[in-house]
Amino acid sequence: MISMEIVDAHVHVFLRRSDEYPRGTSELVPADREAPVELLLDVMERAGVSKAVLIQLNEYGEDHRYLSDCLRRFPDRFAGVGLLDLSSENPGDRLDDLVRRYGITGIRLIRLDGSKGDLRRHAAYDLWGKCGDLGVNICLYPWSGQLELFRFFIEEFPDVIVIFDHLGMCPSNFSVDELGRPRIITEIPPPTLDEILRLSKHENVYVKLSGDYAFSHKPYPYPNIKPIYRALYRAFGAERLMWATDFPWIIDEPGYDRLLRLLDFHLPDLKPWEKRAIMGENAMRIWNL
Repeated sequence: MISMEIVDAHVHVFLRRSDEYPRGTSELVPADREAPVELLLDVMERAGVSKAVLIQLNEYGEDHRYLSDCLRRFPDRFAGVGLLDLSSENPGDRLDDLVRRYGITGIRLIRLDGSKGDLRRHAAYDLWGKCGDLGVNICLYPWSGQLELFRFFIEEFPDVIVIFDHLGMCPSNFSVDELGRPRIITEIPPPTLDEILRLSKHENVYVKLSGDYAFSHKPYPYPNIKPIYRALYRAFGAERLMWATDFPWIIDEPGYDRLLRLLDFHLPDLKPWEKRAIMGENAMRIWNL
C-alpha cells in the first residue's frame, strides 16, 4: 500500500438558507438542503482524507461568509476558491477583498461572455493579471464557446495557474437526477476533449479528475470514462492532474469512500510517485495546503 497524504481538490459545503447565511435556491440546492462542513470532515476522517479545497457554491454568489467561516475555523484542513461575477463592477477590487478579508486563494468566474474582438479590453483581462499579482489560481468549468477565450488568457498570463474542473468537460443539458446529483448529457468522449488536450502544452494548466458520475450514465466505476482519464494522463502527466470527489453530490451514490479507488480503476499502472501527486501533492502545492 502506498503511503500518502490525500487531498480532495473539489468539494462544496453549504447550509440551509437562513438570515445568517442567505443564498439562492435551485433544483439541485433547495432551501432546506445542506451539506455542512462538519459532515464533510466526518466523511473525510472515515476515508483517510486529510485536506480539501472548498469551492464556493453558485447559489451563494459572492456572499462568502460561510466559506470564510469554514476557512477560519479549520485553517489547516482547507483552502478556499471563491466566486467572482464578471458582470458586476470592479472585479479586481472585489478580488482584493476576497484575498485579504476572506483568505481566498483561488477563484471561479461566472457570467464570463465568450466575446471575440480585442481581448485585451475584455472584462477578464485585468482580473487575470491581478490573479497573477496576488498568486490566485483560476478554476474553470466552461461552456464550449469560451475555450477560445480561455486559450488567449492562458497564453497571455503564463504565471497564472488555471485548473479545469471535472475532467475538462464543458457542461450542457444540465439536470438533477433522482438522487439529487447533477446530470450532464454529453457525448463520451466529448467533442471539446481535443481542445482541452491541446492546452496541455501550457505548463500553467491543470485538470481535476472528478465528476465521472455526472457524465458517465453508467454505474460505478464508470468504465466509459476510462479513455478520458488515459487521454488526460498522456497529455498532462501525473504532475498536473488532481483527484477530487465533488462532495456532497456523491455522498450516497457511489459513496465517498469508493471514489478513493476510482484512480486505480482508470489508471491502474501509475507509479507510486504519480499516484501520490494526483491524490494530494499537486493540490497541496497549488493551494499551499
